Amino acid sequence: MKPKHELDRGRRQRRSQPRATVYPRSVLVPINFSAESRNALKYAETLARPGRALLVLLHVVEPEIQQFDFGYGDVTRQSPNLDTLKNARVKLDALTKRLAGNDPQPLGLVRVGAVQAGILGAARDLRTDLIVIGVGGTGVPCKDSGGTVEAIVRNAPCPVLVVRNRASAPHPVQTNRHL
Repeated sequence: MKPKHELDRGRRQRRSQPRATVYPRSVLVPINFSAESRNALKYAETLARPGRALLVLLHVVEPEIQQFDFGYGDVTRQSPNLDTLKNARVKLDALTKRLAGNDPQPLGLVRVGAVQAGILGAARDLRTDLIVIGVGGTGVPCKDSGGTVEAIVRNAPCPVLVVRNRASAPHPVQTNRHL
């Protein structure tokens, strides 16, 4: 067995070695233009900046469901509301222009479909390293966003950071390591 002073020296040497820093390459931020999603975007910006990660802003538009009866049974049709799509695109473009100073330039995406499936599909398609999503600050999942956030946390192909609305906006953070 080695003397105690040799063991201590080995520990000190290991501690002094630099640790690896891991930065996400892409960060997906689901945006519904609420205060919660804007707060999550601030956190995502802070996390993306040190490693120059691609910031992807995603808005999912749910299609309108229409039912018709032509005498031989109900026919259900889903189609996107074109006005809603256009408004979402305009708002998302304005948001990405506000972030224009970031490097690389943020990407704004609008998808049509169920919100949960749209977010999870985008995360898989883009090979996202991190999803940053906002939720109300009550601590109790609300009927709308709580179920969506829970489904994303459970099924996401990558880590998910859930940002409560009551959390104060992040200050520029000096980070050594991201997990």
